[in-house]
Amino acid sequence: MMSTSTTHSTKQEQLAAMRAFGNNTNARLPVLFLLDASSSMNGIVRGGNQHILRQEYSDGINWNIVTGDNLITRMDELNAGLQRFISDILADPLAKLAVDVAVMTFAQTVATVKEFGPIRESDTVLKISTSQENETLLGEAVELALAELDSRKRTYRKHGVEYYQPWLVVMTPILWTVLRALWPCLYIPCLYPPPADYNLPLPNWSNGRKTYSYR
Repeated sequence: MMSTSTTHSTKQEQLAAMRAFGNNTNARLPVLFLLDASSSMNGIVRGGNQHILRQEYSDGINWNIVTGDNLITRMDELNAGLQRFISDILADPLAKLAVDVAVMTFAQTVATVKEFGPIRESDTVLKISTSQENETLLGEAVELALAELDSRKRTYRKHGVEYYQPWLVVMTPILWTVLRALWPCLYIPCLYPPPADYNLPLPNWSNGRKTYSYR
């Protein structure tokens, strides 16, 4: 049954691709968002009246659990940025035809939130939620994302569609200097650019009803 279901899904995808590429012959720009959904994304980037309640150990790091007013987490910032991207694409008629977007999240596992395709009005409600998984397997996630981009390029070639070199957009707050050194070809924006003297301070975070923040 698994084999039949997989074959059926593949045929559906092929038919959908044929219709999409037949209706729109513009060159494509594949963009894959690889977004950190681990519990570290509950880290607070701003907020007032923060008070430390206690410390907890998670994802290999000690965190300060705090309360505060109007706390904004990394995930809040990530979703705001993602929605800004979507609204900007929808506002540009040429970009709507060219940009081919997929969204994947990662923590201990990798999940596909949006398959490759154009940005539509329905994507304006797209929102990433924080996983309960503490471990962040970034290396495996990047490998899967690169494989997805290679597969999408093969699909373009199969249907005779021209394309630009793909973008892999990785959003994660962890070890930004290491990532930049290991994968200099990737665009890795920081949710909050570290200062010049950045030395991995003790972070804090927010998880459900609990709230956490940076010292």
